[in-house]
Amino acid sequence: MVSLPLMFVYLLSLILLINIISLPQTSLALSSCNGACATLDDCDGQLICINRKCNDDPDVGTHICSKPSPPPPMTPGGCNPSGTLHCNNISYPTYTCSPPVTSSTIAKLEISEFNKGGDGGGAAECDEQYHENTERIVGLSTGWYNGGKMCGRMIIITAGNGRSVTAKVVDECDSSVGCDAEHAGQPPCDNNVVVASEAVWKALQLDVQGEGVQVTWSLHSNCSEAINCGGIGGLSYPFWGVNRASYCGLPGFEVACLDNVPVINMSNINYRILKTNSSRAPPSVTVARQDYWKTICPPSFVNTSINSSMFHYTSSGFTNLTLYYGCNTSTSTTTTTPELTSTSQVCSRRNSGNITVSYVTPSPRVDPVASGACKNQVIVPVSTTAAAALEANRTAIQDAVDGGFELELQIHTDQCNTCMQSGGKCAVNTVGE
Repeated sequence: MVSLPLMFVYLLSLILLINIISLPQTSLALSSCNGACATLDDCDGQLICINRKCNDDPDVGTHICSKPSPPPPMTPGGCNPSGTLHCNNISYPTYTCSPPVTSSTIAKLEISEFNKGGDGGGAAECDEQYHENTERIVGLSTGWYNGGKMCGRMIIITAGNGRSVTAKVVDECDSSVGCDAEHAGQPPCDNNVVVASEAVWKALQLDVQGEGVQVTWSLHSNCSEAINCGGIGGLSYPFWGVNRASYCGLPGFEVACLDNVPVINMSNINYRILKTNSSRAPPSVTVARQDYWKTICPPSFVNTSINSSMFHYTSSGFTNLTLYYGCNTSTSTTTTTPELTSTSQVCSRRNSGNITVSYVTPSPRVDPVASGACKNQVIVPVSTTAAAALEANRTAIQDAVDGGFELELQIHTDQCNTCMQSGGKCAVNTVGE
């Protein structure tokens, strides 16, 4: 029989042996990536033990376990990323190119604001202006924007629901930079993005609160359409503007539709286009000064000036009507310049009070302004027929001025006429395609 002290020693030894056996056995083998570890010495090479697993040492900057991310895949057409932009702890590829433009280019349509203070950032790249979101306008990724060569061009956007809309390119969706104040903190665009105004999204019947959607776009050949504003139609080449892209005409021939009136600007003076005559050679337009429309009291006294590289006065179709302001109506004035005809109209000037208006056609023998008889003069061309009627008191001066005068277009139309006779339309090639 075993004594109690001896039994106690036996049990204590047995417990100690069991504890020794149950202790974890340290392996002489070193762990590799993601292997189990308890101390720094348990990991191979430059790996360290983090959360009981061997991993890269962030202080050393090794990338043994976390291989660098592969570069983004090449996009169609060989458009590789040009770099990487780190923004808010996220890396974005940057591009200077876009996929090739085809007859139906696939793109991602995103919504953007083009007004001041909107999420689009600064003013539009094309005209350095802000635009209302009610306009059908878009911006294109850097490659498609092509350094501004797409500015003013019209594109047709077609959504998956079958609806299409025509929109004007006014901006760039920058694929090369971003995350700054100029871009409202937005990251760089992908290289296949069309950012569009709310008006474009609504025309396509898309959810303006939704995410980007896939669409297709193509260049809009709208040169076949003439400008029609306020009932004045037939404004085609070399004119552009309104519904005609800039490449449909020539520089200087831009037409705006203001209050339903077609207007062209020359030397900072707006001229209303009253009618066109494309049957004569060269073609002509009849215009009238906007600041003299229905009044002979303009905001400022500025002589008529036209761009002689664009227009010429017709050889026998106009007469210069000279309007004189602030003339002295004394007997001596009428004696020195008897050709002057006074009107019943008086122009009100803030600093000069009421001033009289007189006119003469043709030019007087003595210059009333040089002689001090009148303060200002303005030359306004009128048609020869209107001038003759005015001298014979058969028409009023305002009617003569509002009748306008005819201008010949100074353009070489031979090639254009040949093109149109063959069923084509004239335009200017501004983008290599």
